[in-house]
Amino acid sequence: MAMASGGRVRGHATADPSSFLMTPAHAVPRPPTPPRSLPVLLVMYALAGLLATDTYLPSMPHLQDVFGTTEARVQFTMTVYFLGVAVANLFYGPLSDKYGRRPVLLFGGVAFLLATLVCASATSIEMLTVGRFAQGASVCSLTVTSRATVRELYDDTSVTRINAYIAMAEGLAPAIGPVIGAEVLIQLGWRWNFYGVVLLAGAALMALYIKLPESNVHRNARALMPGPLLRVYGQLLVNRNFIGPVLAAGFVFGGLMLYIVEAPFMLIERMGLSERQYGMTQAVIVCFYIAAMIGTSRLIGVLGARPLLAAGLLAIAGGGVSMLALALAGYDGFLAFVAPFAIYTFGIGIAMAPMLTRALSSNRSATGSVAALLGTITMSFAFLGTQTITMIRDGTTLPVAWAMCVISLCALVTYAITEFVRFTRPA
Repeated sequence: MAMASGGRVRGHATADPSSFLMTPAHAVPRPPTPPRSLPVLLVMYALAGLLATDTYLPSMPHLQDVFGTTEARVQFTMTVYFLGVAVANLFYGPLSDKYGRRPVLLFGGVAFLLATLVCASATSIEMLTVGRFAQGASVCSLTVTSRATVRELYDDTSVTRINAYIAMAEGLAPAIGPVIGAEVLIQLGWRWNFYGVVLLAGAALMALYIKLPESNVHRNARALMPGPLLRVYGQLLVNRNFIGPVLAAGFVFGGLMLYIVEAPFMLIERMGLSERQYGMTQAVIVCFYIAAMIGTSRLIGVLGARPLLAAGLLAIAGGGVSMLALALAGYDGFLAFVAPFAIYTFGIGIAMAPMLTRALSSNRSATGSVAALLGTITMSFAFLGTQTITMIRDGTTLPVAWAMCVISLCALVTYAITEFVRFTRPA
């Protein structure tokens, strides 16, 4: 993390003269110098947000009995979380463009704590579903504001390195989250997974209240006006430097969430793994992701973003195709389900940081809105992925394999098309 936090502070980038966000020539303030602890604090809070889902996963089959409900309704508590993220993302970006990154992050953090307490105290599946939607709608305030903050405070190389280190650290959540969640479920009960998140997120939020600088030195009073806002979103949707990596990331994230939602039921209920074994399996898979992130952080300065992004998408497609090939050949067991997904996550580890950096650099005069639209698109794909598996499951790995294969190939083809077909003049 020291390398990430020691990146050179990015100077002011002159806004596009055609942008409605242009800063007057007589007032060109520069972003503040970020504290060295900032990446660590952002990671700490991000971990809390991720653990709200990752520690919850081993409890999902158990909640069928707790609330006397169906598998589909329990899985919907994951689906509605991503719906909350997708909807709320559109508002946090413009809000942070107008009022600043810091107040939006802190307000969203308080709302996240309250939503997590609702989940912890849920007495019905309906109450848990409402709490999960509120969690998603509030936690994304961090995603939008932290991406914009890092983009505004550091230069391009440092941004990619910081994104890689943050993503690598965030990778610990899906590695340790199911392990912790299984043990907490066994020892204390499922509610304590949410209480633990409240403690960690609360501590991180207090530290950010003290240390977080305001990076948005060019406030946009018109950011919430429908006309200018829709104009920015429209420009982004035809900018290949944005839409290519974002659509690819959306497909990739949709496949990831599809697997994550189905895996507890497939591995625990149908393949007979215990909650502990499930948690350890997830931890091993995430090691592939972390290894790829380490390699990306070291190679990005040498190779650049585009080759790494392409290599990552090829690995992702390889994982999806191999899962389908094994399923069609009649291999329906543990390794045939898990090993291809490990390859898929390895590819994500290579491609994710370059994808985010390219997308966030597509319009530096409206970074908050860029981050908001990015989050909305990727989380919409996650919502669709989790909905898809509830409709196509049949108790075997074949529907999951078909979906993962199609999704991974769509990610690769979409990115290739946007790389070679001119949408707008490249930035």
